[in-house]
Amino acid sequence: MRERNKRDSHILTATMRSSRIVEQSILVRNISSRGLGARTSGVLPVEGEEVHLELNGQSLVGHVRWVRGDRFGIHLRDPLDAQTQSVANRWWRKGQTTPSFQVAQRFKPVNKAWRPSVVGYK
Repeated sequence: MRERNKRDSHILTATMRSSRIVEQSILVRNISSRGLGARTSGVLPVEGEEVHLELNGQSLVGHVRWVRGDRFGIHLRDPLDAQTQSVANRWWRKGQTTPSFQVAQRFKPVNKAWRPSVVGYK
């Protein structure tokens, strides 16, 4: 069994078309250097079908590998470069490999939690 490329979870939109499907919007759920997983509320592609994608201003060509319900996977003909993959992540910063998050003080967990109890219950 061959090893899969590392996938990054993303939620972004792209457009997809084929010889059978007019241009429609799709929701990309994960992406790797050689493919992506997506879903659509429009016309579903068929396994093996060649599709053309427009993602962040880049034109991509791939073949549909699998379809399950409204979700499908596309294997890209040419690998995505690291810059294109990183642009898909809105928290990406140049030279930063992982997103940095700040939690507002009011949402941070409290160390001591007061719990009511029944006193004098017999």
